[in-house]
Amino acid sequence: RHVQERIRPRQPVPRRRGRGVNIDSGVKMKKEQDQIDSLFSEIKLYRQTSSYLQLISFISKCTTLGAYNCMLVYTQNPDVKLAMTASKWKNNFKRGIRDTAKPMVTLTPFRPISWVYDFKDTYNLEPDLFNAEEETFDYFLNRYNSLFEPPDKINPVFLSNALSAMPFYGIYVDTTIKDAPTSGGYIQLSSEKVIEFTAGKKTITRKSSYIIRINQRASDEAQLMTIIHELGHLLMHHVAPPSDFENKWEIRLPHHPLIDLIGVPANKNMRETEAEIIKELVCSRLGINDHHNAVFYLAGYNDFLDMNELNIEMICKAVDEIERILKGKLKWRDGLLAKQISEIRRAVTSPQEKQE
Repeated sequence: RHVQERIRPRQPVPRRRGRGVNIDSGVKMKKEQDQIDSLFSEIKLYRQTSSYLQLISFISKCTTLGAYNCMLVYTQNPDVKLAMTASKWKNNFKRGIRDTAKPMVTLTPFRPISWVYDFKDTYNLEPDLFNAEEETFDYFLNRYNSLFEPPDKINPVFLSNALSAMPFYGIYVDTTIKDAPTSGGYIQLSSEKVIEFTAGKKTITRKSSYIIRINQRASDEAQLMTIIHELGHLLMHHVAPPSDFENKWEIRLPHHPLIDLIGVPANKNMRETEAEIIKELVCSRLGINDHHNAVFYLAGYNDFLDMNELNIEMICKAVDEIERILKGKLKWRDGLLAKQISEIRRAVTSPQEKQE
């Protein structure tokens, strides 16, 4: 009997992967991951022009969330009006969450997911004694109009922040071109210039990877929109990576000679369309030049666009990244050079520099 007990195989004991982690939390994380996977599957269904138009319209108007989370929320509820977390509804607008509310999943840094709620799932915590009726969405917007309406004029720091962040991407901005005021610009590979930026307590000086040429005679708004458009090309991988990048990408939507042969205007090819949608979304969300025509831009190409080629996920990520740049929230370590060149990532060596 003792021999049998010795050779009897032991039952495996589940290992705990950290303090406070149990089976229930593991099941919860699995459900959350399944929800996210299901969302990404549903996103691929938005391939009809009408669906894209409605999605783009919501992203351009809902500035309480990032563009990528707007896409996730709209995928879960196409009737959504305005989405925020329960704490924001309560602290900013004195609104509670109904018991019948249906939460929507969003992604949050350093957390698996976060829950947000539509306006219709909230109620006024401080109702007017003389008006017992629940306020409508339009009435709510009128009360807090200044919080959701973008400013009439360009924020002067946007262009300054954009120019300051371009070296983080290996981009040299050339403003020496003197062309007609309506002329734009372009981006291309170039190592002929020198860029410089501060990383921690060190100054990084190296040859440029790209150059964006913009028109000196254009207005500040036009120059900013040119930078947004050309940076959109880079983030959408429409241009080739330089030879010293460690994780190279393949060019998306390569230019086809048939475009010129059949006489299709350059501004109607897919690369230009993606970059223009990014520009229009950023402008709509930040109120640059009173742009509210991202939907109209896309609608104008109803008969031409192949929606299977448009990458809405990359577009939303690009919009979020460019908004961080314009608001001055993007650090050097988040730029393209730090992600692609290990030598630059090692620029921060001391603990004090890492904290910065």
